[in-house]
Amino acid sequence: MSRNSRPTTIGSILCDFHGAIVPLEATFDARRLIRACGLKTWEFHSLIGAQAAFVPCHRSREDSWQIDRGVGGESYVRELENRHRSTLKRIRRKTRKLERLHGAIRLEVHSSNPADLEILFHWKSDRHARTGAVEILKLDWVRQVLRATQQAQTNGYAGMLTLLYAGERPVSAHLGMRSGPVLHSWFPAYDPALAAVSPGLILMLELLRRAEAEGIARIGLGVGDYPFKRLFANGSASVAVGSVERVSLAAGAARARRTTRSVVRRTGIAPKLRTAARRLRER
Repeated sequence: MSRNSRPTTIGSILCDFHGAIVPLEATFDARRLIRACGLKTWEFHSLIGAQAAFVPCHRSREDSWQIDRGVGGESYVRELENRHRSTLKRIRRKTRKLERLHGAIRLEVHSSNPADLEILFHWKSDRHARTGAVEILKLDWVRQVLRATQQAQTNGYAGMLTLLYAGERPVSAHLGMRSGPVLHSWFPAYDPALAAVSPGLILMLELLRRAEAEGIARIGLGVGDYPFKRLFANGSASVAVGSVERVSLAAGAARARRTTRSVVRRTGIAPKLRTAARRLRER
C-alpha cells in the first residue's frame, strides 16, 4: 500500500492478488492496520480467502481459476478429453496446420534470453493497440519488473518465460511466476499474424504435457471468465473484492468511484471509453 489518498498495492497494475504480507497465523484488525499505514481507504480485488481479518470488508467474491488435479498427468488429459473433446480436436487440427506452414513445433520451457522477452513485449503492445486496452508496456517500470522476473531464478520465486516455436519461428510466449511446484499464469502473448491457428492454446497444451516432468503440480489462471480458462481449469479458489475504509471524505470519494465504475461495466461502454481515451492521447 502507498501512503497517499489513493493507496495502491505493491505491483500496482501488475498485481493479480491482494492481501497483507503476514504470517498465516497472524491476527489483526483491518481498519487499525490501514490506520497504522497512514491510509484512509484501501480497495482490494482478488483478496486471498485465508485472511479472515478482511471478511467484514468483502463486497463480493469470485473464482480464481486453476489447474490443480493431476496437472500434466494422464488423468488430467483424459479429463480434458472428456470435457472438451471437440475443442481439443480443433486445436490438434490447427497444430498440424501450423506445422505444415512453418515446421515442427517445439517448446522451450524457460528462456533467460532478454531478446525473447522483447518479442513478447512487441506482440503484447500490438494487441493492446488493436483492442484499445491500457498500454501498460509504455511504462518503463512495468518493463523493468517483467525483465527482473524473467531473470529471477530461486527456489522460492522464479520467472518462467516459455516459448513455442514452429520450426525456427517463435509463435507464442508466456511469462509466468513460479514458486516451487506452483506456476502462476501471468503475461501471455502470441504472433498476431498466426491468430487463426491459436498458438497461445497450443503453447498451453504443450506446457501441460511437460508440467509433471518439470515438477509443476498446480497452475493458477487467475480471475476472469475467459474461454481458455474454462477450457483448461479443473478447480478454483474463492477470492474477494471489497475495501477497508475509515470514515472520511476520501472514503466517500472512493465509494463514488466504485459506483461509477460499476455503472460503466453494466452498461457495456467500457471498451468504447478506452478506445476514445487512447485516440485522444494520440492526437
